[in-house]
Amino acid sequence: MDYSLIVFSRYREELLHYEGKYEAMRVAMRLTAKPVLFAGGTVFAAMIINIILVSRFLEERKKRNIKDALKVALRNTGGVMSSAGIILAATFAALMTMPIADLYVFEFIVALGIIIYTFLVRGMLFSSIILLFEKDTKQARAEAEV
Repeated sequence: MDYSLIVFSRYREELLHYEGKYEAMRVAMRLTAKPVLFAGGTVFAAMIINIILVSRFLEERKKRNIKDALKVALRNTGGVMSSAGIILAATFAALMTMPIADLYVFEFIVALGIIIYTFLVRGMLFSSIILLFEKDTKQARAEAEV
């Protein structure tokens, strides 16, 4: 997702309501800053978790075929990464107790995004993408010969 498109489209909408371009940009930035930060924070946390899984997968890939390497990588990193996801989400959820409405919404969205990523995306979607695009060396050689 290109976050600049969100800001730019909001800026164009605000130009219809304000005469000055600086006032329109100020309002557009104020209204789009939170969603961009929420999305960016969740993506950042997910990318950190991906690095752990992919590095383990690449280690196992040297010794095993794709499916076995992915199973071993998920099994060996699953407990640690699930625990880390729960702890990170709980940390953000604990910050929801602060009496600031903007922080409450931010912490809730980030905590929910981390939980969804930890248990759905990492285990199913990310693994499916690896299986879809990665090829075994023997399989790739056989396809190249055909």
